[in-house]
Amino acid sequence: PRFDRSRVPVSHTTARKSAGSSGGSLAIAEVLPTPANALSRPALLDAARGSCQSGAMPGDAMRERSSLPAVDYIKSAAILAVLIQHAVPAFLDRPLTPEETTIFGIVCFHVPAFFFVSGFLSHADSVVTWGDVGVRLRRFVPPYLIATVAVCVLGLVAPPSPRRLVFMMVTGSAFGHYYFVPILVLCVLVLPAVSRLSTGILIGGTSLMLGASEYMWVDPKWRLGYDVFRQVRHPILQFHLGFFMCGVIASRLRPTLEHIGSSHRFIVIGISA
Repeated sequence: PRFDRSRVPVSHTTARKSAGSSGGSLAIAEVLPTPANALSRPALLDAARGSCQSGAMPGDAMRERSSLPAVDYIKSAAILAVLIQHAVPAFLDRPLTPEETTIFGIVCFHVPAFFFVSGFLSHADSVVTWGDVGVRLRRFVPPYLIATVAVCVLGLVAPPSPRRLVFMMVTGSAFGHYYFVPILVLCVLVLPAVSRLSTGILIGGTSLMLGASEYMWVDPKWRLGYDVFRQVRHPILQFHLGFFMCGVIASRLRPTLEHIGSSHRFIVIGISA
């Protein structure tokens, strides 16, 4: 809230809050007289902290989780895994050697990791609105569209017709690695519905999704198609949507998971390995 300090006499008394065991202190508000139009002390404290007593906005929780070191570790490891995998010659052109198969088996966690982190950072403590969805989509869809057009302009793909260009943007087929973005758009679009579900229902639905994915691998007739193009983009077959949901669930159960991790650290590390 804005107010004209020149019209309100201000005392030099300063409210301070201890900053913890270090003994330091943080000035958080000046104590003002209380005329009819003046801010109350709680409102001043909230304004100084940059928050609101009615509760944090969804973006606040996302920003807090995005600053977790563990999130940076996962993203860094996934980025490194992508570089390692794509340093291997194109695996669609010939059978993999035993060494390349081993490398692929070690680094194949990168796409699941990216979807998991995206889901973890997308969860909000309140219901996600379509406005929140729009804010999130504006962060990565415009760069993706620019990159798609750039691929065409640079001649990396044949100049498409307008209809073909739309198809490439919707499916991420302008460049092989772009398929990730349309699937992430799908994941973000389901957030308003997901945010209204209880954690139990979300766990049950994700478990059913995992079962469906495994069944599709066993019985190919349930897939959308047999070619690599469709299989890579299948959000259920590849469990892309499921990894995203696992991130949302992990964010909801974060206190419990942190307790388990601290109490049974070596067991968790062993299972993860």
